[in-house]
Parts: sequence; C-alpha cells; structure tokens
Amino acid sequence: MINLYSGLLLPVDVTATSAQATYPATNVRVPSIDVPWRATSSASNSLTIDLGVDRTIRAIAINGCNEDTVAVLSASTIPALASRGNLLTYRDRHDRRRGILAMNQTHRYVRLDFAGSPSDGLPYWWVGGVYLMGTVNAIVSPSVGYEVKTLKPGVMTKLPNGLTTKPKTGPNRDMISMTWEPQDFEAVAPAMNLPDSDTCVLDMGLPNYPHQVWPVRTFEEETAENFYAVKNSRVRRDLMELG
Repeated sequence: MINLYSGLLLPVDVTATSAQATYPATNVRVPSIDVPWRATSSASNSLTIDLGVDRTIRAIAINGCNEDTVAVLSASTIPALASRGNLLTYRDRHDRRRGILAMNQTHRYVRLDFAGSPSDGLPYWWVGGVYLMGTVNAIVSPSVGYEVKTLKPGVMTKLPNGLTTKPKTGPNRDMISMTWEPQDFEAVAPAMNLPDSDTCVLDMGLPNYPHQVWPVRTFEEETAENFYAVKNSRVRRDLMELG
C-alpha cells in the first residue's frame, strides 16, 4: 500500500541554532534544494518550526539534507518538546538524501535536531525542504507497475561543429509514472486528483527502496483512462518531484 500525504502545513516561522547569512532557516518554508538552510558549522544544531497554532501533523518529510538520522521533537509549547522518533534519510541516485516519519501528533512546534557528523563531509549542516503534512491517503499499489525517470534541466545549444552542449540549470528531478487497472476507481482517486491542487508527499513504502519518498505535484495537464473491456480500464498518473 502506498501513502500519499496531502494538506501541506505552512509554518509561520522557522528558526535555527545557527544559520549562514544567505541561507537562513526560513528557506525551508519554500522548499528548494538549491536554496537550503545552512548552519554555520557541523556542531549540534536544531531547526524549530512554528505552525502558529496546534495542527494535526500526520507526517514530516525531508527532501535534501546531510544528516542520516534526524531527531524529531514536537509539542504545543517549546518547554514541553518531546521526542517523536528519528527521521531516517536515505541517499538516492542523485546523491541526495530523503526520508519521512509518520507522527500523528497535534502540536504547534516541531524541532529537528542534527548531531554527529554531516554525511557528505561538509563543515556545516544543511536542509533543502521540510514538509509537514496534515492528511494521509492510502492508495493501492500500481497494478501495472511504475517507472521513475530522471529529468535533467538545462539549456541545449547546438554548436557550429554539430555538437551540442547542455549546461545544467538546476538539480535533477524524478518523474514518477504509475499505472493502474482499477476495478474500483475510488482506490486510486487521491493519486488522480490531490496533486493537481496541493503539494503532496508520495511514500512508496518499500523497504528495499526507502529513498522513494518524494514531494510531488501533477506533471501532465491531462489524464487519459483507457477502456479495453467491459469492466477493465487502465489509467496512468505522472507526478513530478518538487525541489
């Protein structure tokens, strides 16, 4: 079973133990791998996220960081912060780390603690995007499988000698294509509709591929459902990784 988290909770403020001047903690409010939060050192650091009021948090996800085990704490007041477990991140094929932790807590504050040594050897901690999600939707696994393609943004230029160049204009992103043959369309309806209007987090829930956790939105402008028998149809959904 796949979990598609929706209902992105937007922080009113984010603070950190330390932050470089051009990479403040508030960068994680507009998640971007290219515009992260960076601490001033690799000493123990914390990110504290303030939602303004108590909100129900079903899960917290990170896209891009250099900590493999992030301690997560939450509470309605800062003095009452208590552990909610460790968010484990896993390196993907683009050499960046992603992970998710189911929480099911109703709180205002969430703190992320970073300790030990950065996994990439840098002399500071960094985080690209943090996603606090308020709703979890279970969808059936794609009955016809799924495909993960890498999109490599760049500007292609054709040279006079016939060769081409394509300088990168941003980080690689994944496109996840899932195909179902649903007997009951309601079983896949969240995947069909929610990413159109809401930033979602897709968790494939596969122990062999724990890095397959993506913040996503709809990629295509239309979705076709193909009918090939009286009670059979095939539908495909393409989702684009954000960041």
